[in-house]
This record gives sequence, C-alpha cells and structure tokens, in this order.
Amino acid sequence: MNRLLLAVATLAALPAFAGDAPNTAVDGLKKDVGAYGWRQIDSAKTVEVYRIEPDPTKAEGPNVVCGHKVISRGKDQGEAFAARIRTTLTEGQEAPTGKAKECKFQPGVLFRFVNGGDHADLLLCFSCDQFEIVATDPKAADASITMRDFDNYRAALVRLAQEALPDDKIVQGLVGWKWEPDAGAEKQVGKHGVKVLLAAEKVEVYRIKPKKGDPAAKERQIAGGYPVISQGPDLGPAFACRIATLLLKGRTQPGFDKECDFVPGVVFVVKSADDHADLVLCFSCDELQSIAYPKTAPDAITGQFDMDPVRAHWLELAKQALPADETIQKLEDKPK
Repeated sequence: MNRLLLAVATLAALPAFAGDAPNTAVDGLKKDVGAYGWRQIDSAKTVEVYRIEPDPTKAEGPNVVCGHKVISRGKDQGEAFAARIRTTLTEGQEAPTGKAKECKFQPGVLFRFVNGGDHADLLLCFSCDQFEIVATDPKAADASITMRDFDNYRAALVRLAQEALPDDKIVQGLVGWKWEPDAGAEKQVGKHGVKVLLAAEKVEVYRIKPKKGDPAAKERQIAGGYPVISQGPDLGPAFACRIATLLLKGRTQPGFDKECDFVPGVVFVVKSADDHADLVLCFSCDELQSIAYPKTAPDAITGQFDMDPVRAHWLELAKQALPADETIQKLEDKPK
C-alpha cells in the first residue's frame, strides 16, 4: 500500500478519541519551573504588573522587584488575567530547537503571580523574545530559574503587557510582529487572510472526513463542506500566533507541486472578531489550503502551500490541538 492510500485508510479507520496525549513541551516547562513555582502560576489570585529596569546592577533603593528596579507599576490584575497568561504560556510551548540565543537577557516587563504569601515571577524580554520564570520555594535552598524563547508567539505576550500597562509609553510602543509576511505567502493567503491571521483571538480545530459531503446533509460541515469527525478544545492567541508565524514567515512553501490527491484530515478555523480564515491540512501529501473570506469579494480566496519542509511543526500543532484524537496522535513526523 503506498503512502497516500495508507494515510487515507488510517484517517478513515481509526477511532475518533483516545486518552489525552501528553504535550512534552508543556510538561518540560512545568518540570523546570518546579511544583512550587507552577502552583503559584496555576492558582494565583492576583497578578502584580511592573515595568522594570532591564539592568539588574541598577537595582537600588526600596522599589525593587525580583532584583530589578521598578520604573512603573500597573493596576493589579485578577484570576482571569492570570489564567490568560497561563494559557498563553502553555499554548505557546513547542518542541525546543536546540539553538541557544547569544543576546543578553534584558527584561522590561514583570508579571508576579501572587498566591497568599507565595509568588512566582515571569520576566519578559522583548529585545530577544525570551522569558524567565523565577520561583523561590521557602523550603528549597535555591530559587528555580527557567528560561524559554517566545519568538513564535511574541504578539500574544505583547498584547497582555500592553493591556496591563496602558499608560506606559514604552510598552505601548512595542511591536507585536517583528517580521513582515513573506511575499509569496501573502499572495496565496491574500491581504484579508493575512490580517485575520495576525489579529486572531481564537482557533477552532477539527478532524474532518477527507471528501466533502452533501451540502443538504444535516451533519456539521466546515471549510466549504468537509464533514466533521471530531473537534478539539478552542485555543487562544498564542496558538494562533504560532500558526501565523509558521504559515506567513516563509517557512511553509507557497504552491502545490505534487500529483497526489488532496485528502485533508485537519482544519484550523482561525478567528478574529467576526472574521475567520480556514487552514485545511493534508498529512498524506503534506499540502495545505488556506481559505479567506473577504467581505468585499464575491468569492473566498484559496491559497496553496507545501508543508514538506515543516511537516513536523504542523503535525505538532495538530497533535497539541487534538490531544484526544487517536488518529492524529498516530501520525508520524516522518512518514514512510
């Protein structure tokens, strides 16, 4: 059985749900932060918000937090804001690249998760797009310090910082996206589609039947007629940022160059306010269709992309978005 037929048979034959699959990137973050630190992030009642002096050697006087001088302080935030930060951190995690950055860590924003007399600090450096989590367990000899990159979901953290520090001109001047969309990707997706992807607030995710259904059928259909098999939990801005970065930065190559049939199995519905764009993924031939719906155009704009060079990254997104779908979890990073 060739690769195409095997993938189609797998998508059709396996059961829709199984136990939740582990997200190794998130598990790694929690392990490094430690039980004490993650408990503060997970159960914080209050989030204190600061803009800080990046250079710790300038930390003088009483107005110091986590070894940095406080420049300004925002209004304390509640449990809902803490949950949004936590969701951003977990949805933003992905497999590590193994490449270490050589830039100097210069944090400018600090979120302190406060839970009674305990706390953990999240320091954000928007110069090198890295964060540091510092948790000082009173029962431990040393503080736990964990660092991660957030290049691929920078815009989501910028939104949170700007919302929490509305009167700070430096923070309000931060740019969410450091890069411009690749010309080929923008041509395929269309300007309206690019706008939706860069401003997305939510992502719905579905496993679908590879062939479009009867338009008159009562079964749920999305992305122009693909029947829904299963749906994952809705995801937020950080996950949407990862999709936009992977599609628009030029890593996913524009154009179809294969002769195999397009038999998709996953759809991401990326939403911004009342607009949306659909990304239809085929893991048998590693191709992707983008479908945008401009209100000023009579028809949807359909783009075509080759996922081959970054299949593992798209598959990681699909597996994280559909953790209880055994069919997706059994797909291989490097198909035979």
